[in-house]
Amino acid sequence: MYDSDKKKFLKVVSTGLVLPFLTVPVGADDETKLAVDVKTHHIQSKILQQKRTVHQYQAHSVKVPQHVVVAADGKNYDKSYRRVLAAMASNPKCQSVTILAVENPNRGDDFTPPYEKYGKPGHKKQGHADRYLDFLKKEILQVQAKPWKVGEKLSYYAMGHSWGGAFVAYALSEHKETVAKEADLPQFKGYFMFSPTVIYRQTAEQSAAQMIANFNKNMSAVTVKPDFVVMTAGGAEPEKFRAPYPVLKQAYTHVLKDQSDLHFQLHDKVGHFETLDHSIDHAFNQAFCSSE
Repeated sequence: MYDSDKKKFLKVVSTGLVLPFLTVPVGADDETKLAVDVKTHHIQSKILQQKRTVHQYQAHSVKVPQHVVVAADGKNYDKSYRRVLAAMASNPKCQSVTILAVENPNRGDDFTPPYEKYGKPGHKKQGHADRYLDFLKKEILQVQAKPWKVGEKLSYYAMGHSWGGAFVAYALSEHKETVAKEADLPQFKGYFMFSPTVIYRQTAEQSAAQMIANFNKNMSAVTVKPDFVVMTAGGAEPEKFRAPYPVLKQAYTHVLKDQSDLHFQLHDKVGHFETLDHSIDHAFNQAFCSSE
């Protein structure tokens, strides 16, 4: 799905959104490029047994950020990342954030869950989301991030669109394991899911239902719930892409409503490849900026 629509994906145009605290006008590309630095790091991953590239987005004025957002979509949303970080850096009500955008040559390999949990997705290379989650925590956040000067006492967030959003939903469903068994590793405090394409079985509904079954089982046993959860979808998306949204929303609300800060939004007339660009400003505003 992703590769076949890549040309369309790259045509997405960033737009300025009018929000209480974050606003960068349309046409401010030159200004945001000057305001945000992008450093590229190359990693030989032992866990993935592959080379990976990570792009570190950080406002020029930020020396050591307070939060790190791991973006599953690489540089596909370069303009969106620059826009939101530039706006935050100019606003004293916002805390400092760096985005680590990880390139993924095969999203289907990294972002789909193990066969035994969800049934075979239909591709021999799929089913390695657990391995990819280990890579992010053990090689990106725990080891590599230190020489990148992103600080040590940080809060970490996972963010993704489409299959990247489905991976973030999977990471949330596995929250129990990461808290209970990996207390010494960096943990995700929040999750940003934009049009999560949770389609592993015959239908999106069946896939989402299976993910929710795992989510409910895991969350019933964990004492530390995530602080922040964002999920958005587009009203103009094909039904199979939009179908997981109400299923996941209902489950997250039922389990997390009293302990996590939840934000859900269905954008009218917004297509699948536009949801992150339409949502990231508001999502970061809610997570990292004060209303006072």
